[in-house]
Amino acid sequence: MAPKISPLLSISVLLLSLSLLLPPSSTTTNTHLIGKEVNREIER
Repeated sequence: MAPKISPLLSISVLLLSLSLLLPPSSTTTNTHLIGKEVNREIER
């Protein structure tokens, strides 16, 4: 029922809220780590 992109969408929303809550320095690190996780999921 839920569209297949839903997990990626929730990750993006989570990433957005993280970047709003955290200081820029740690945000870039988290963005990089989450980006690698997303890429790993897409490659599967």
